[in-house]
Amino acid sequence: MKCKVRIRGIYATALTKFLLDRGYLVVQPSDIIVQRFKIDNPSYAPPDITIKDSERVRGALTIIGKGHALDMFLRDLAEFCDEFILWRSKIPLHTVVKAVVKRVESNRVVFDLGNNIEGVLPTLSAPFYRVGDSVAVTVVRTAVFDNEEIVVSTDIRVDGEYASLIPGGRVVLSKHIRDPEKRTELLSLGLRFLDKLGGLGIKWRSSAQYADVVTLIQELESLLSRLEHIRERVNRAQPYEVIQEGQHIAEVIPGGRLRSLLDDVRNSVIPTVKNHHSLKLFSRKATIIDYTEHILSFIPDRRDDISNALIDYIYGKLNRVVIYHVKPDGSTLRIGPGQLLVWNRGELFIKRRLRPGGLLDGLDIPKEEGDYAITHVKLGSTYIVHAYFNKNKELKGVYVNINTEVEPVRGGVMYVDLYVDVVKRGDSEEIRVIDEDQLEQATQRGVIKKSLYDKAVSTVRRVIESFDGIVRPCLDINEEMLSEYV
Repeated sequence: MKCKVRIRGIYATALTKFLLDRGYLVVQPSDIIVQRFKIDNPSYAPPDITIKDSERVRGALTIIGKGHALDMFLRDLAEFCDEFILWRSKIPLHTVVKAVVKRVESNRVVFDLGNNIEGVLPTLSAPFYRVGDSVAVTVVRTAVFDNEEIVVSTDIRVDGEYASLIPGGRVVLSKHIRDPEKRTELLSLGLRFLDKLGGLGIKWRSSAQYADVVTLIQELESLLSRLEHIRERVNRAQPYEVIQEGQHIAEVIPGGRLRSLLDDVRNSVIPTVKNHHSLKLFSRKATIIDYTEHILSFIPDRRDDISNALIDYIYGKLNRVVIYHVKPDGSTLRIGPGQLLVWNRGELFIKRRLRPGGLLDGLDIPKEEGDYAITHVKLGSTYIVHAYFNKNKELKGVYVNINTEVEPVRGGVMYVDLYVDVVKRGDSEEIRVIDEDQLEQATQRGVIKKSLYDKAVSTVRRVIESFDGIVRPCLDINEEMLSEYV
């Protein structure tokens, strides 16, 4: 047995199949997973890791739990397909560490947590701290992406499988515990136990809803014992010493190739059209997808034809298209909507009018009144072409974006940008590659895997070698078809 994993979200069926095949124990399965996998005696034990839909990045996965289990899952996922962007918490959530005051500001203290990691303590008592002081702190908010700040508290928190001891002298229940009777039972049990906690409170974790009272009481007694042990260690701990390791967090942003393979895994369990997971991302109601997959269940050998027909139907109804440009840092740039000029079996041409002011990205050319872009997109391609024109239909420049495979989503297309791009000004013969250093740095940090780096570099080379041919369709559309839509 590798480890215990709880799975929630749009990838639940695919990931359940993927992990069961690799020896994981899937715990606390949803009713639909029990039904689909015909699980006779499901386990409701606490998980080593939880995998769920990300709240930070649409279509991404959040994995949270024990470090060894998280490492195992990421290793198995990378062996399956490593075309994903990976961000990991700089320090585990709820870690207790003997930190050192690095600097004191007006209303906060900045601590050195070790390994060049800083944590911030918001406090009105900041003037009472001195640089070099050693203080035990708990990480109450960690940082996964670079733009996030780590926040610490001087209150000690202790996490168990079913409960946590927290500051505040109150009883709190996980939002995932929804059964009214269980909530009442846990609240009552917690209130009876508060007198033993010396001002601390209890937070019941989601796994508590599956445990009996005896187990929960034993957990609370164990947490009290651990709390005393931690307090003893705090007094003799050396600077930067980790007194309690917290929960590791990772954000995985899949590329199109990985999502496509997960479509195939899901299809081995239940009829699934190609692009299932990407089409579901922006769909509040997925009736057309569900209906198409119902048809597929009767003729599973026609998966390619039915999938293509679904995509053709969806794009055939569109007049305007949005491009979801997902950056490796998790932010999403919404380009458009633009006018759909042409849709032809996986190929799109989109026209966007540009707002004057500022410069065209990567080209350092002013955006002027009447400028517009024609974008050529191929589903499944690892690049897209933006050709920029002035009001006289003259080419100002070309920007070729290098990315993961372009995926269809409701109302448009989506991909993950890979930093590096290829550009050419209309008044120059020079083809330039830009932002290579950002791709290199992200690869060195492990944010981008080596094979995805190699794929990006290969795409750059291919774009340069056939640049004129890649740009030509945009020029042809501009000359031959655009006047019909102006």
